[in-house]
Amino acid sequence: MAFVTELPYRVALSDGDVHKEKQTWETNYTPIYVMTTIFAIIFFIGPFAIKKGENKWIIKTCMMLASFFLWLFWVTVYIAGMNPLVGPQLRNTTLAWMAHTWGESALVTKTSGDTSSSGDTGSDG
Repeated sequence: MAFVTELPYRVALSDGDVHKEKQTWETNYTPIYVMTTIFAIIFFIGPFAIKKGENKWIIKTCMMLASFFLWLFWVTVYIAGMNPLVGPQLRNTTLAWMAHTWGESALVTKTSGDTSSSGDTGSDG
């Protein structure tokens, strides 16, 4: 099951012809460019804001390393969110126990777009 959120159409010009091209979150790299620019500014310009002192170079190094690894963490999470993993696969006995324990109103029912069947009737042992 793919969760694709469509963005507005993007008009592309090629050889004088105008055609519409669908733009999805998977093809939208604007957040990556913007956040990379912000972290690059912190990485390259931030160390110039450090005042003179005994630990000036340590503080500059820490600032540069922190900005790089924060960017690395952010871009990893963002790219992982572009193609998320499939949710948990629950057995019928687990669902029955959850319905009994939490009450049937707490469980989410199958949506009309979900065509998968849960034919597994095995035990959770």
